[in-house]
Amino acid sequence: MIKLEAGNIIKLLFWFILTFQGNIAFTQSETRDPVVDSLLAELILAKDSQKVIIYKKLVKIYQSKSLDTAMEYAKLVMKFSMKTGDKESLADSYKLLGNINYFKGSYNDVLQYYDSSAALYKLINDSLGLSKVWNNIGLLYQNLGNYEKALDFLNKALKYRILIGDSSFIGTLYNNIGGVYYDLGKLASSYHYFDK
Repeated sequence: MIKLEAGNIIKLLFWFILTFQGNIAFTQSETRDPVVDSLLAELILAKDSQKVIIYKKLVKIYQSKSLDTAMEYAKLVMKFSMKTGDKESLADSYKLLGNINYFKGSYNDVLQYYDSSAALYKLINDSLGLSKVWNNIGLLYQNLGNYEKALDFLNKALKYRILIGDSSFIGTLYNNIGGVYYDLGKLASSYHYFDK
């Protein structure tokens, strides 16, 4: 009979979980990603609050690889945020799910997720998160051809960013507003914002 020490049992269990966790939970490509493998390994011993952070990182990685996998991880962000009572991460999870649905072209679901995210960001007074969601809502309305609503949300986001002095995102918002005016055929207004 083989006698295993506690340390060897833990190592064996760790190897088993690391090897099979990704394949059981989500479809993986044949090429392994060392960053993903490292994050999955961290999940094994992570507390619920740490899992939220890891799942957010996995969402960002998979948004460019597999939207379905990104969505599964975003749902885990939501699940563990609810479990821990982390309202900021819960707001983030709604925004992530909105983003993923936007990229998938599932526009009916996007606004629901963004509205839930915005409501939570308002509740916790997170003006940065709120302005990001308003920017995303503005871009959604632009894509849907509702330029008046697009400008409304983009200008609200811009107002918040100016108040907090975040010049890096202010430039992005000027660009997005300029894009809406371009779509409207108002080239002078478009140039004004692009120039800013």
